Parts: sequence; structure tokens; C-alpha cells
Amino acid sequence: MAVFAAGSGDAERAGLLLGAAQSIRDQTGLRNSFAVALYGPAVDAIIDSPLADAFRQAQIDGRSLSARSAIALAFDSTT
Repeated sequence: MAVFAAGSGDAERAGLLLGAAQSIRDQTGLRNSFAVALYGPAVDAIIDSPLADAFRQAQIDGRSLSARSAIALAFDSTT
């Protein structure tokens, strides 16, 4: 879902979701290099845009989301 958010220019949602995913990976020790390859180009495009600061802040904020909140955000079609 973060890839779709990033690809559509929704820097805040992408950052929140990626921050939450990073936090979960840190807590569990699980890594998924395929996922990084998938979202990398979309994230790079945001980082190279005027939305970079909003993305980075949302990524920081996303690290404090619970897994339940991150899942709810991922499937929330109103944002």
C-alpha cells in the first residue's frame, strides 16, 4: 500500500506506512529485500521532490504506529 501511496504522490501516507513497516522489521528482525526493491523507486521519487520533508516527518511518525493502526491506515480508502 505504501508503494501505491508513494506512486500517487501521497507522501504522508507513504511515509507513515513505511515508518511503521520499518519499526515492525526492527522489532521482529525480519527483512524483505524484495519489498525494498519494490518501493525503492517510488520512495526515491518522493525524496527528490518538494514532498521530501513531509515524507520524512511522516516516516518518523509512522515508527510510533501500532501494527493495528498501520494495517487500518493501509486499508483505509478514505485517505
